[in-house]
This record gives sequence, C-alpha cells and structure tokens, in this order.
Amino acid sequence: MLKFFSRQIFEALVVLFGNGLLNDIAEFLNTINTATVNALNTGVISDAIGIFKGLAASLVILFFLIELLNEAQKDFVTFERLTVMLLRLLAVTVLIMNLEMIVNGLEELSVLIFNAVKDLAGNSSNSFEIFGENAATGYRYSEVEKDMKDALGKAGIKQALMVVLQLLIPWLISRLCYVVAYVIAVGRSIELIVRAIFSPIGVANLFEDGTRSSGFRYLKKFAACALQLGAIAVILYAANALCNSLISSLSDGYMTITKDNILDVLGSTALWSMSAIQLAVIGITLKAQSICNDILGV
Repeated sequence: MLKFFSRQIFEALVVLFGNGLLNDIAEFLNTINTATVNALNTGVISDAIGIFKGLAASLVILFFLIELLNEAQKDFVTFERLTVMLLRLLAVTVLIMNLEMIVNGLEELSVLIFNAVKDLAGNSSNSFEIFGENAATGYRYSEVEKDMKDALGKAGIKQALMVVLQLLIPWLISRLCYVVAYVIAVGRSIELIVRAIFSPIGVANLFEDGTRSSGFRYLKKFAACALQLGAIAVILYAANALCNSLISSLSDGYMTITKDNILDVLGSTALWSMSAIQLAVIGITLKAQSICNDILGV
C-alpha cells in the first residue's frame, strides 16, 4: 500500500513542482512534429497534391482569360498591361508547381522554432528538488523510493491517504493539460495535411489580387497552422518560467521537498498556485491558433 501511495505522490509532485508536465508534453509534440513532416513527404500526400495541381493550373488560366477579356472590353489591353498579366500568370504557375516544397518548408520551419523553444526551456530547468532529485537528474523514483516510504510510514496510512487526496485535484488538472495539448497537436497535424493537399486550389486565386487575394490568405493560414506547435511550446516555456520565478515564495521558502517537510510544503499555497498556473496554460493553449493568426495577420 505504501509503495503504491509513494509512487503516485512522487509522480504528482514531479508534475506540479518539477518539469514533468513540460517535458512530457514537449516530448509528445516533438513526436507529432516528426510524424507530420514524414506524412507530408509520403508519396500518397504528394500524389494527392499533384492531382489538385492540374485543377489549380486550369483555374489560373481561366482567371487569366477572364481578366484579359475584361481588360479588352475596357480597351485597356496594352503591351505593358499584357506583360504584367503574363508575369503574374508565370509567377502563380511556378508557385503552384513548387507548393510541395513550400508547405514542407513551412512545416520544417515550425519544427525548428519548436526545437529552439524546447532547448531554451531545457536550459532553464526548475530548481526545485524532490527528495534530492531535480530536473538535471531526471526525477528518478527508484532513487527516492526508500525516503518516500519512510516519510509516509512516519505519517501513517491515514495521513498518506490525505496527501493523495490533496494531490488528486491538481493531478487531474495536469491530466487535463495533457489532453488539451494532445488534442490540439493531433488536430493541428490533420488540418495541416488537409490544407497541404488542397493548397494548389487554395492559392490559385493569387492571380487576381496578389497579396490581397484569398490565395495569399490561404498561405498565411497554412503558415499560422504550422506555427501553432511553436506557440504551444512558447506557452509551456512561459508557464515554466513563471513557476521558476514564483516557486520559492509560493512554497514559503522551501526549495526542496524532503521526508521532513513534505507535509509543510503541501500545506503551503504552492500546491494550488501551481494548479492555477496549469489551468491558465489550458486556457491560453486553446487560444494558440488565434495567437498565430494574429502574428501573421490572418
């Protein structure tokens, strides 16, 4: 019984006071990033994009002929005007033919941004120690099992159960953080692949209004979608930085949890303050796409 309680309490403490939440979500997001890049490079996706390239080329030619007809009706067809229209036709056609490289490049750029933020967060590890273990050692339960059992044995089964119940709600909040981040990450990857497949049609309208067209807006939407995981990484890093800066004062001066002070730390305001930060992470993570849209002006 003590072994079960000790492991559950230790894992909950790592999530709340260590970098457990940040590291687990970052690892999953990194896996999703890699899977998305690999999916975009598969033959199936390339073939699907190729199918829509033909349709997109037809639409571009149609837009060109319609505009040429409109200009002719207004007697605005001059050599300079016709040259500009032909250059636009060439530019949009080249863009469509190279869309696979562009969408893959945008996704790989988002991976670089994500990895840069993850490395930055890794260099600012939480200084809080849990039974002698810290972010640098990796919070190994096997190294602290004896001390955890001693602490709970000293407190008694009743007190150990109270500690578990006290950590239950914060632990559930952390699980909710995982679920929200995972769902958004998977949904973003699916949306990115769908947008990549339909990208030839989406950007075909670039011919009409250039950077003010719906085609250019489609490219910015794709870039915003690709940037979303980078935004989530920044959110997690910001939350981790906030925890690092506040954790000492919130835990009444404790910077380490030991078998002698574990009950005092859990009785401080630190426990619920960390939970409040995690709730804030959930809320801002749900707005990650909106933040990316604002960044790119979509």
